[in-house]
Amino acid sequence: MKRIIKIALLIFVAASAAYLVANELGWHEHGFENIGSTNGSQIIDENDEIKGSAVVVFYFHTSRRCFTCKAIESSIKEVLDTNFKLELDDGKILWRPVNLDKPENRHFINDFSLSNPTAVIAKIDDGKIGSHKELDLLWKIVRNKPVLNEYIKSETSAFLKMEKN
Repeated sequence: MKRIIKIALLIFVAASAAYLVANELGWHEHGFENIGSTNGSQIIDENDEIKGSAVVVFYFHTSRRCFTCKAIESSIKEVLDTNFKLELDDGKILWRPVNLDKPENRHFINDFSLSNPTAVIAKIDDGKIGSHKELDLLWKIVRNKPVLNEYIKSETSAFLKMEKN
């Protein structure tokens, strides 16, 4: 009987440790429900300071945030501040971290067909989505910061160049 209890406790401890490690490394499920659709048309309300036309770099996350989620957001902010300071200062690029657990932000899930925390670069014209691109490699390269930062920089530059044409 003691042996069975020991084995059960060891299994419980091992499973708990594995869960904690997976949670810290960002391997847990981040799936979103598809609710709150706006049919992809109006994404910014009249209370937001986005007026006219701008390129918006969104980072979509939930309230429950692992180390990896925070690292991705930090890298995006760092790259924007370092490489796109002029565009940020003059409002050509706007930075918007968005918590999708807030009811007023749930529409973004359908607006951008989101299934996980991610970044999206979008052209916004009078509060409506224009062209947009998801940075879908973030989670695959997050462990290599120089590669991650170069990816964010190059995708943002390419998007800006495409929008000028």
